[in-house]
Amino acid sequence: MGSSQVHCWRSLSIQGIISALYSDVPGRPPLDDLVYIILRCKKERDWTCASQLHAYFRTNGLEDHEILGNYIIPMLTDTGNIDAARQVFDKLIHPNKWSWEALVTGYIHCEDFPEALNLYKKSESHGVCLSKQVLILLLKACTHTKDIRIGIEIHCEISRHGLLAKDVFVGSMLIDMYMKCCSLSKAHQTFCQLPVWDVVAWTTMIAGYAEHGLGQLAIKFYDLMQSNGIRPNSVTFVCILKACGSIGAIQHIRKIQTEVEAEGLLQGELVGNTLIDMYATCGRPYLARQIFDKLPKRDVVSWNSLIKGYTESEQFAEVLKCFEQMKTEGLCPSSRTFVSALKACAAIGHLDKGEEICNEVERQGQLTKNPFIGCALIAMYMKCGALAKAQKVFDKVADRDVVMWTALIKGYVDQGHDNKALEIFEHMKVDNVPPNEVTFILIVKACANVRGLDRGSEIHAEIERQGLFQKDLVIGNSLVDMYGKCGDLAIAQEVFDRLSDRDIVSWNALIGGFIEHGFTRDALMCYEHMKLEGVSPDAFTFVYCLKACGTMQDVDKGAEVHLEIECEGLLTANIIGNALVDMYAKCGLLSKAEKVFDKLLVRDVISWTALITGYTELGDGENALQCFDKMHEHGIIPNAVTLLCCLKACTSIGSFDKGAKIHSEIERQGLLQTDLAVGNALIDMYAKCGSLDLAQQVFDRLTVCDAVSWNTLIAGYTEHGDVEDALLCFERMQSKGVYPNIVTFLCILKACSSIGAAQRGTRIHAEIERRGLLSNDLIGNTVVNMYAKCGSVNKAMQVFNKLPIRDVVSWTALMAGFTEIGQSEEVFYIFDRMLGEGIKPNPVTFVVVLTACTRKGLFMKCHSFFEAMSASYGVPPNLEHHSCVIDLLSRRGEVEMAVSMVMKMPFAPSSMLWHTVLGACRNTGSVQFGKQAFNNATQFHYNCSIPHMYPSNIYALQNEYSIDETRNFQIKTVYSN
Repeated sequence: MGSSQVHCWRSLSIQGIISALYSDVPGRPPLDDLVYIILRCKKERDWTCASQLHAYFRTNGLEDHEILGNYIIPMLTDTGNIDAARQVFDKLIHPNKWSWEALVTGYIHCEDFPEALNLYKKSESHGVCLSKQVLILLLKACTHTKDIRIGIEIHCEISRHGLLAKDVFVGSMLIDMYMKCCSLSKAHQTFCQLPVWDVVAWTTMIAGYAEHGLGQLAIKFYDLMQSNGIRPNSVTFVCILKACGSIGAIQHIRKIQTEVEAEGLLQGELVGNTLIDMYATCGRPYLARQIFDKLPKRDVVSWNSLIKGYTESEQFAEVLKCFEQMKTEGLCPSSRTFVSALKACAAIGHLDKGEEICNEVERQGQLTKNPFIGCALIAMYMKCGALAKAQKVFDKVADRDVVMWTALIKGYVDQGHDNKALEIFEHMKVDNVPPNEVTFILIVKACANVRGLDRGSEIHAEIERQGLFQKDLVIGNSLVDMYGKCGDLAIAQEVFDRLSDRDIVSWNALIGGFIEHGFTRDALMCYEHMKLEGVSPDAFTFVYCLKACGTMQDVDKGAEVHLEIECEGLLTANIIGNALVDMYAKCGLLSKAEKVFDKLLVRDVISWTALITGYTELGDGENALQCFDKMHEHGIIPNAVTLLCCLKACTSIGSFDKGAKIHSEIERQGLLQTDLAVGNALIDMYAKCGSLDLAQQVFDRLTVCDAVSWNTLIAGYTEHGDVEDALLCFERMQSKGVYPNIVTFLCILKACSSIGAAQRGTRIHAEIERRGLLSNDLIGNTVVNMYAKCGSVNKAMQVFNKLPIRDVVSWTALMAGFTEIGQSEEVFYIFDRMLGEGIKPNPVTFVVVLTACTRKGLFMKCHSFFEAMSASYGVPPNLEHHSCVIDLLSRRGEVEMAVSMVMKMPFAPSSMLWHTVLGACRNTGSVQFGKQAFNNATQFHYNCSIPHMYPSNIYALQNEYSIDETRNFQIKTVYSN
């Protein structure tokens, strides 16, 4: 019955057998028939039939049959039913050797290498010795899992079986396993133990060294292989070329190219493409092109390798040319090709070409399939400034992973749209996409850029929760930078101190934070600590230190840093040269700044601007503008900062013509509409030069006017006496919704003071009170001064009494008000009150007090104050103080005393002072002193007729000249000049 039944089974297909098993025929086939059916199913490798057969055995309680179970497991593993095979295996009480081997092999074929190794360990504990074929397969598992411990055990088993002596291929597999497990010494030891070194063994060693970046060792082994008479094959050439490429050994690549051509292997795509790729890696795209042109058949890999060479050499036009040529040859670009082409478009700002590629990507359906292309498209649009199109690409992708979200965030951060980047980050979290390290680095940078301390602190907390702070130094450095830029230097220091491994970027971030917020001493201390910890400064560190020295005007420390830069050999770095010029200029050492400038190998716009800024800051506008002219002669185009400094220089020396030329340059560069600081400086220059019409014209052309723009115009009108226009400007400013700031109020109060507009001043005062600005020292004092100059001394007193802090300026302003209305006694009373409150008078205070004495003719009081200035208060009298006393003496007719005081002054008298004495001589008829005063007055204003009028009157009074002679004297003295 058994044999006829078997014959019956053999006449059926496997599906027919399964159907027959599930039929209603009573009983079940005998054991031999079932074994046959299992073996038949195993042979045909039909997953469905194997599953159905397994289900039959399970239903009939035969799954854990001692004989059948051991047949079922190999059937299931051979058909890929690894989970089902494991279920059967676990139910067997005594699985045999073939079941163990089948299951281990099954796991290896399914690439579940850890489970294969676990099962191997279990087989050992059960005393099962696996075959040499399975042991060899297990080497693959060790290689993938990098489990060198089990690898060594298997190596011992292989040696015990004598496989190394019999099969060189097994030795090569062992070498590969050790190389992948980073045990290069064991790999070399195994290689040395091989009875025969064939090309596979040599190639495995070369490949291993190449993968570990040991190009020199790989080249050494390649040379040894050839000296042992072993000819390389295609794989050997590929491996040795990669080894040479990893260390940039261009001469070795060229030598190997000759060997490849001699072997006739250049015709093969594998070696040819590798040669192209290695020349590209070594930055030799022209050599890559030569190989490319020799290939009989060029595939996508060939083109991609060539394109890679052009990309890394920044020959982006060639990249796009290759992209087009590739398509004309009938090849479809791969995702890598599209990414390279899009990078090229981004680099050269070729938006049209980028859009064309985008359309092609969408036609091929690549956008939804490949996230890397989507990221490249977003990056391209962002770099070309097409932010809306980048967002549109992003929105089209349904399945957006963290890489794509991060690409979008990076685009917004790079383009300066940091708030938008933060908004995208929030959307990302709503979509339940967890950020990665790169996302956090970018978003922390966005917080730093917008000085978003609160948001940055929240993100810091999230980083800590995910345990990324200690894992990624770049994240830690970003946090130090963010806290530093946001001004929370205590937290920046705390984060810095927690970094497990601080590099130069960490130190620079902390030093930069101190510099930005004016803590220059702390920055330099930090620099010293950095050196003590053995961290060498880089160019950025030195730039920060030089900036600190320039800010503090610490030339000694600056010179010390300069010397350190020379010792480090960084003096040729342009960024450092520019910083040195800037430092010496800020310290007022323009000669040293010029010496450094003259030694610069490259003088760019920053170098010139540093020198121009130095001259401008020292008030040397002439040299600043001469430097600007030289810069033009050298063909350097000024930037916004240069032009801003030059406008300040023009303003300082009142050079209208030069300012107008700089205005033309600003117009050529289109900066008036794009850079508000430049526009404001231009208004200031025209206003200070007295061209208020041009100042107004520039103002009217600004696309945006901020408080500084309005303040500059108001100040210009005020300085030139156009107070009505200044007040009108103030009203327009408010109607445009621009809020006045402290400077605005100072300017407008000064305008009211100059014309005695007390009523308008009162309205502005009320506005100041509403905004709570009266507590500001400058504002409070200016309000007091305004009322005082307008003669409203009672209101001045009321404001004065409200001031939270009354300094010498406040007291002096109040005294000046009472002086203006002739209430000298009140002035002296306020002066005594000021002294009673411990406020020390300044030179202006004494001008006010002496003026009050002069107007009331109080000589003794005046003399007393004058003598007390230096004796009691340490205020040396200046020209104005002397003028007050001399004026009083002149009014009293004390000509001799007046002239004596003028002659004894420790500094040269002004022409106005001699005019005052001349007037007194005229009034008293003092010819002797009149002559002396006249001679001195004419030295100041030789062409002026005013002093010449006085002697004629003096002489006429003394009857020394007739009336006609007097007239002739006047005519001669006026017209002879």
